Amino acid sequence: MDPLPAVIGVANAVKQGAPQVWPDHPGNVLFDVPIGDKHATEAAFAKAHAVAEISIVNPRVITNFMETRAAVCEYDAKRDHLTLTIGSQGSHRLREIIGGMVLKIPLEKMRVICPDVGGGSAPSCFRIANTP
Repeated sequence: MDPLPAVIGVANAVKQGAPQVWPDHPGNVLFDVPIGDKHATEAAFAKAHAVAEISIVNPRVITNFMETRAAVCEYDAKRDHLTLTIGSQGSHRLREIIGGMVLKIPLEKMRVICPDVGGGSAPSCFRIANTP
């Protein structure tokens, strides 16, 4: 069996002429979901006094979570207060969703504790526009 052509890294995999993984997904892109106003963003960068760009390589060794997908919620009847301990990076948003939207309780009646958790994935490129 002959080895198949390969590339290293996502940036190389999406370049013109890169070996294709699936013939029905040209450019090795399964889906692309743009957000925001592309024309307004490009106009802001075009008018910027200075633009800084940086590319960051974020290698993925494994895509499994180190934390369990578990939560512990304790109710303190004396204070009428909930304390939720969960592996997450979004304690404030979780409190808003679970306390405010789901349970419909005042947010001060709920505390969300997120102990140390693993890192999140960051975008691979940043552009910063400095407008006067």
